[in-house]
Amino acid sequence: MSRELLQGTKLNNRYIIEGTLGRGGFGVTYKALDTLVDVPVAIKEYENSTPKDQEVAKREVKMAARFYDLQGITSARDFFVVDSVCYIVMEYVEGISIKNHVNLHGTINGRVLLQKMKPIMESLCIIHKEGVIHRDISPDNIMITKRGNLQLIDFGEARNFEEQKKKSLTLVYKRGYAPVEQCRQQGKQGAYTDVYALCATIYFALTGIVPDDAIERMIADHLKPLEEFCGTGLTDSEVRAIEKGLDVFPENRFQSMEELYEQLYEESQDFIEKKTQKEVQGHTLNKRFNTAHVLSEIDDFYQGKEIKRKKKQRLGGFVLGIFIVLIILVGIIWRILPSEDKDALEPIKLPETSSSASPTMEVSTSTPTSTITASPKPEYRIGNYTGLKETTAKARLKKLQKKGLTLRFRKRYSKVPKGRVISQSIESGTVYSDLSKKTLILTVSEGNKVVQTPRPTSPPPKQTEDSIDFDSDLDKLS
Repeated sequence: MSRELLQGTKLNNRYIIEGTLGRGGFGVTYKALDTLVDVPVAIKEYENSTPKDQEVAKREVKMAARFYDLQGITSARDFFVVDSVCYIVMEYVEGISIKNHVNLHGTINGRVLLQKMKPIMESLCIIHKEGVIHRDISPDNIMITKRGNLQLIDFGEARNFEEQKKKSLTLVYKRGYAPVEQCRQQGKQGAYTDVYALCATIYFALTGIVPDDAIERMIADHLKPLEEFCGTGLTDSEVRAIEKGLDVFPENRFQSMEELYEQLYEESQDFIEKKTQKEVQGHTLNKRFNTAHVLSEIDDFYQGKEIKRKKKQRLGGFVLGIFIVLIILVGIIWRILPSEDKDALEPIKLPETSSSASPTMEVSTSTPTSTITASPKPEYRIGNYTGLKETTAKARLKKLQKKGLTLRFRKRYSKVPKGRVISQSIESGTVYSDLSKKTLILTVSEGNKVVQTPRPTSPPPKQTEDSIDFDSDLDKLS
């Protein structure tokens, strides 16, 4: 294993090393400054740099350089050899991978994800039209830039379709994202290979779960269907499209990226084919790679970036202006419409009572006037509670108590059945706009007062001979 380059090391009399970005099976990737154009770049160093490594590096940079002007695709800038070590200069993407983003911040909403993934899929349609497959699409190789865009990186395993007709392709196995045809040397690969890897990446971004290994799924498929996850933000049609792209068997998947694109974004096949043909003919066909070609395109590349940036700024200003106008219109409409007090407008539903208690509406409102600035004040009407049971009166007065009314009870003996309201301190029908200082006293019957006759303390005296029997004496007199 070779030693890593130190910070400040200058390569090819042009690139100054600023730090290490990461390590892979090939070697080390550095962040560096391109002193020629004063922009940051990523430099990929091939560790062993045998003649075979040099061929692999040249092939990778040729692949990436062919698609330098496609959205969502990281392009190659330069290629050189120093002391028999190969270096590829790539566009530097400042951001975080989808894998790290999900691990740190959680899953991504489906609507946002598909919107951000759209440029990558459009570019893959073009790349596949040229007979190239990426073969290493995964959450590690899709970066989220500081501006929130997605960028597909690392064309180290990209191959032409035609290569597998002449010789078997090297195995590329990334658990959860490599389809079955990539796990065996004689497996026929095509655009459907990238379709599987891309759908597996989308599945991970939506759920936070790495899909089961494709070989294991062939034996027993226990992958939880995407439709069983709540809150993905996707339609049923979009869910079905992603699950079809994740089918274990290649013949059951979408056979091209265009088919998946059409299903997800509901755009016609004609539109995709026309756009693909235009991009291929205008930019990527028959461009032979050499370092001079890459250098000559750098100025055009950054000028194009600047034009896009200015267009985005103008569009952003236009959208912001529309948003401000909408806010002003909403404010004007809000002022014109009269507001209503929900509590004041809500009538209290009274249960049926005896004939002695006439039902009344406890809360009433005055008719709203046509005045624009003033809102109608709520009015609270005192009902008739005479004859009601004490519990019933309490229930009816709960809402008025919440508005500030103070309720008191007092007891009194009367011929009215016990527990019934005899009288009230505020006359029925009285209306108030503020109940905070009002007290309603309800007099409740205790029933008839029982008067007990005192018992005699001693037995009545016995009748003597001298005592008078009024009945017999009157008979004698008559």
